[in-house]
This record gives sequence, structure tokens and C-alpha cells, in this order.
Amino acid sequence: LKASVLQHLQRRGVVVKDLGNDKHYNIAAMVSREVQASRGSCKGVLLGGTGDGVAVVANKFKGVYAASAESAMGARRARAMHDANVLALGAYGTEAGAAQQIVDAFLAQAFAE
Repeated sequence: LKASVLQHLQRRGVVVKDLGNDKHYNIAAMVSREVQASRGSCKGVLLGGTGDGVAVVANKFKGVYAASAESAMGARRARAMHDANVLALGAYGTEAGAAQQIVDAFLAQAFAE
């Protein structure tokens, strides 16, 4: 799933920083620190079994608002309503095409203050 999402984003011209594969809590912490350091200029995408564990870890970092989304609608709502800046995807139940649509929706949606 990761390779599919990564390639999709790169094909779309999105600048991607791949932080590798490690234990879910390490990756979630690394992504969260990147999002914090960007001061709002970047978003993060995390992949986990269900997405919930990585979202929980990411949400422990000040200024990081992670949301687990299983649909494009859920991703849009997380951005629009909650200003989520990290998307957590679950690899167990999300097919590659759906994951690409979810990520696209997340990145395209602005916060609706």
C-alpha cells in the first residue's frame, strides 16, 4: 500500500519525504516532528494496520492533528472540520485505489474555519 500511495503522489508532482519503515510508533513520531517543524507548510501521511495506532501516537505531539480515514469523505471532513494535518490509513482494509483517493481528498481539502 505504501509503494502505491508514494508512487501516486510522486506522479502527481507532490513532494514526498519517505521516512522509511520502522515500528509504527517511531514512524508516527518522526512524521509528527516533521509536521511540527514545518509550521503548517506540510501534511503527513501514516500507514498502519488500522491507522488508529499511528494516529494515537501522532496526536501526542503538540500541533499535530491526526485523523484515521477510511474514505475520501472522511478525509475531507477531517481536514475541513478538524484541521487535521496528518492522515492515518489502515493497510488491513484499504485497497491501493481507495488509498490514493483518500490521500488526494485529504491533500485537496482546506480547513473550513
